[in-house]
Amino acid sequence: MVAATSMIARVRRQQMIEAAVEVIDQIGVSQASLVRIARQMGVSRKLITYHFDSRAALFAAVVEHVYDLGRSEVQPEANAARSPEAMLTAFIRGSIAFYARHVREMRVLSALYAADDPDAPNRDESDHHREEMTAVDAILADGQKAGLFRTFDVGLAADLVRVTLDLGLRRIIAGDPPAAVAEELDRFVLAGLRAEHPRI
Repeated sequence: MVAATSMIARVRRQQMIEAAVEVIDQIGVSQASLVRIARQMGVSRKLITYHFDSRAALFAAVVEHVYDLGRSEVQPEANAARSPEAMLTAFIRGSIAFYARHVREMRVLSALYAADDPDAPNRDESDHHREEMTAVDAILADGQKAGLFRTFDVGLAADLVRVTLDLGLRRIIAGDPPAAVAEELDRFVLAGLRAEHPRI
């Protein structure tokens, strides 16, 4: 009975997260009140606050949902790669493919991070973002140690990879072909990172 109740609660929370995604995408972060999200679901605001004690908590759950999706779809191929360069390629191309499959979720994540709203999360303070950037740092540092990448500031290079992917997301949202965007960004990033005479 407890397990069944717990599963129902998880399903209900997921429905609320999905409703929040729909509402934010439709009317923006500032207008996405708990009342409006409850109306989207056809439930009371009280039911939402039973599962999420605040609007900020629901927005944080939306962010976690998008990152969980990304980890499940992008990480396996990147982790299976046999070299730092191949890992970076898998991360870049996999991220662009993920954006194309989940355009709405990525629009909403971008809107939350860009919002001037006290309940919206800050990307620079997000554990999920820091975890992603730490992983990119590690790939770049491993590439340098292996002699595949030139000498550079790893933190700065990781930030540039992130900015490049942000630009890629804008192109995907605008309707550009994902494969072409992924190819161009991958070539652009690797051209700037490769050692002049890489050790093979």
